[in-house]
Amino acid sequence: MTHYFPRELRDMSFVHRWGIVRCIKPQNIAEHSFYVAYYSMQIYRALHPEVDIPPTLLIHALCHDLAETATGDIPGPSKRAITDADTLKRFERQIVYDRFGYSDVFVEEDFRRIIKVADLIDEVMYLLTERTLGNNSIIDALDHSTERLLEYVANIFPEPHQMILLKIIQDDMLRAGPSGQSTIYRGN
Repeated sequence: MTHYFPRELRDMSFVHRWGIVRCIKPQNIAEHSFYVAYYSMQIYRALHPEVDIPPTLLIHALCHDLAETATGDIPGPSKRAITDADTLKRFERQIVYDRFGYSDVFVEEDFRRIIKVADLIDEVMYLLTERTLGNNSIIDALDHSTERLLEYVANIFPEPHQMILLKIIQDDMLRAGPSGQSTIYRGN
C-alpha cells in the first residue's frame, strides 16, 4: 500500500551528511535534497533556456537520496570503494520503492546527469560555507570535491553544455574572495 504522507519522509531531517568530516554547521539530507532540486532547476534553465523546467526533474532531485533514510549517509570514499556498486544501487532502489512507492528506474539520462552535477555543486557549496565559517579542516575535501565536479562536467556533458556549465561554475562558485584568491582554494 502506498502512503501519501509517509512518516519516514520526515526522517530525512534527522539523517546527517558528512559523518566523517568535522563540520561547524551540520547538514541533513532534507536540506541537501532541497539544494539539489534548486540547483537542478538552475542547471536545466541554463542548458535549456527556451523550455519550461519539467516537474519530474524536481521530483527526482528531491528524492535522489531517499534511501539514506534507511542506510544513513554512506561517506563518498566508502561508496566509491564498494566493488559491487550495482548491488548497492539495487538495494537502495528497493528500499525507496518499499518505503515510499517511488522508483527512479525510468529517469531520463539527461536528468540523472543534471542531478549529479547539482549534487556535486551542493557538496562544493556546503564545503565553501564551512570554509567561510572558519573550518580549515575541510580544505582537502573542498579541493577534492571541486576537482570531482569539474571532471564530471568535462567528461559527461557534450561540448556546448560543458562550456555553459563550466562558465556558471566559474562565475558563481569559483569567484575570487576578499584576498583576490579563489574562495575554492586555500585563500581566505
